[in-house]
Amino acid sequence: MPSSVTAALQRALEARPEAIALVDRRRRLTYRELATEVDGAAAALNRRDVVAGTRVAASLPNGVDIVVAFLATLRLGAVWVGIHRAYTAAERQALLDDAEPTVYLTEPLAAAPVPGPLPPSTVAPTAPAAIAYTSGTTGAPKGAVHSQHNLVVAAAMTDQGGGGDRIGVCLPLTTLNLMILGAIQALVRGGTCVCMDRTDAVGVAEWVAEERIDRMSVPPTIAYDLLTSQDVAPSQLQTLVQLGVGAAHCPEGLDALYLERFGHPLRVGYGLTEAPSVVARQAPGTAGATGSDGSPVSAGIALPHLAVTIRDDEGACLSAGQRGEICVGAAPAGRWADLYTTMLGYWRKPDESREALRGGVLHTGDVGWLDGDANLFVMGRRAEVIVRGGVTIHPAEIERVVGDDPQVAECAVVGRTHPRLGEEVVVFVRPLPGEAFDAGEARARCAERLARHKVPAEFIIVDRLPRNAMGKVVRSDLHPSTGSATYGQR
Repeated sequence: MPSSVTAALQRALEARPEAIALVDRRRRLTYRELATEVDGAAAALNRRDVVAGTRVAASLPNGVDIVVAFLATLRLGAVWVGIHRAYTAAERQALLDDAEPTVYLTEPLAAAPVPGPLPPSTVAPTAPAAIAYTSGTTGAPKGAVHSQHNLVVAAAMTDQGGGGDRIGVCLPLTTLNLMILGAIQALVRGGTCVCMDRTDAVGVAEWVAEERIDRMSVPPTIAYDLLTSQDVAPSQLQTLVQLGVGAAHCPEGLDALYLERFGHPLRVGYGLTEAPSVVARQAPGTAGATGSDGSPVSAGIALPHLAVTIRDDEGACLSAGQRGEICVGAAPAGRWADLYTTMLGYWRKPDESREALRGGVLHTGDVGWLDGDANLFVMGRRAEVIVRGGVTIHPAEIERVVGDDPQVAECAVVGRTHPRLGEEVVVFVRPLPGEAFDAGEARARCAERLARHKVPAEFIIVDRLPRNAMGKVVRSDLHPSTGSATYGQR
């Protein structure tokens, strides 16, 4: 396994110089051409005072340019900071103020930089290489710092279990996890990264068919749209060998629909910015995204280089079936023992870094449990837990029941201050177009399937739920005290 991203590019160059490495709407680069452009971009950045340890921020569209800039930054031993183009000016500025980059790239390069003299390689595999800001659904984003070693290991180990070497990326490559699953994984495999410029079902299907993409990772919303769009023919997706789905709760039956329509199993996994990338993943042919009775389904077992444990507030490991905080560390035995290293910490947040990495493992802030076969079940964020009368309630439990209503397109559960109980449960619901949501029926269904303390006190109807650039619901923008949401109420 290469020791760094830079070493992975060099290995692929030596093994397959004329193979296609990168594709976008305008250009196709071989590994030889990619290496030349990376060297030129690195020289250009170096002339602008980018050296080891300095930061390079980028807010660029998916394409050859952003991958070249990323690889050039790491070639210099500098630190990459991806910033979503969908962020507002204030959100972008907050990240720039925090990272303090030497260079901020905001426009695609008009032409490849002219190669120039490069300083001697200063790549240290375990030094800071990238800052990945969390999505900020429960507070201000924090910058998780990763080394090139972390990035290569995440890409190489996610590949365990097969799949082809034409990797499509439709979500923003400014997200470090997408860069890992796309460009870095392609480098490690000596394959091709296809930088897609569409996220709608029709556009994604066109890219898959035209470039014969055989693996990609998408959120459930895109997977669902691919399945249900009348404008997508099954033949357009016939090359897909592996479609990873994660980042959010999957609609019931999504896995069965996918298998029936396209003939390939849908695989659900669990990952996070701080890991980085994938932590656990279902094996082919397992239960899929949802149980037939709406019961929770495992996100799979930990990848072979990782050990997932469930811990209490004191850091003690809990037994199978007990709920607690999901923690991630290196596998203690086997072929990949001690290969994994945790993130280096949060950028300029020493106290939060120590808290997240206490005991030598990554404390994810997510709540879940393991069954007797080490299958991981994820309940949600600790910060989202509702405490009603001293009893903890996980929003995902209620969302699963309410979401089973055929009138409901999506929902989100939050807590509302209560003078006696501390908090009570409120559900924001977006009904399907043309459907009349019946709160009484929904409350009765919850009373039938949930403990009494979990039954919602109120259902609030909204036109849409507030989401961040990665499509995750921003619960802090839901205001149950006033019966409103940032994006409006009907």
